[in-house]
Amino acid sequence: MPARSGNAHAETVMRRIEEDITLSSPHSDVPKLLARARTVTQRRSLIVIVTDATQPEPTRVSDDLIKSLSVRHQVIQISVADIDPTSLDKGTDVVDVNEGPLPDFLLRDDQLSGEAANVMAMRRAAVTQMLDKRGVIHVDVSSSEEVPRALMRALERGAHVR
Repeated sequence: MPARSGNAHAETVMRRIEEDITLSSPHSDVPKLLARARTVTQRRSLIVIVTDATQPEPTRVSDDLIKSLSVRHQVIQISVADIDPTSLDKGTDVVDVNEGPLPDFLLRDDQLSGEAANVMAMRRAAVTQMLDKRGVIHVDVSSSEEVPRALMRALERGAHVR
């Protein structure tokens, strides 16, 4: 979709993204998308990354991509929190977009739940550190419905920084 300016175009883009994302969509590959953005986006632009709080993986490749994008463009990341599957009622079907259905016994193991929470917290902290190091404005939200308002807040924050 060609880049345009204005709120109407932003709403069109968000509506198109929402329509395109389903459980049958391919697995996410944030570094691949960042590499593509770096290659095809020549003019200074606003790059908005909407992903979960553990992406992009805090690797050297991701850091290099974020660095090169943030030098040329304004980059904003909106991180949508994953639901805690252990907080759901027993018998609730939980489907991970990358791994598929999670077995119920995994959802009821307190030790696994605690370990998973620790791993996720460390990963979120590493992602935040990587983004901060590159000057990327990032906003955390608890659901995808909050993304449009979060984007507006991030844009306002960016205007005050510059």
